[in-house]
Amino acid sequence: MPAAVREEFVRLFTELLRRAQEAGAVRSDLDVADVLDLVIGAAAAQRRARQRGSGADLLAVTLAGLRVAERVSSSSKGKRVR
Repeated sequence: MPAAVREEFVRLFTELLRRAQEAGAVRSDLDVADVLDLVIGAAAAQRRARQRGSGADLLAVTLAGLRVAERVSSSSKGKRVR
């Protein structure tokens, strides 16, 4: 990939990640390098899983892990909190 294309991709991806984090849709403890590493690794794992006949959707599992999780807090008496 040409350097200029990669730089533009990373710039745009960084902005997308920042907006998603500000909206509370993506965990705030991740940076763009973390997310790119996870997506690239998950895509490679998905390709290998497909080759061995697995029906697991490893990319979806990884992407779900990027989202801010809702949890039940004991102090909120069963209410979901972020």
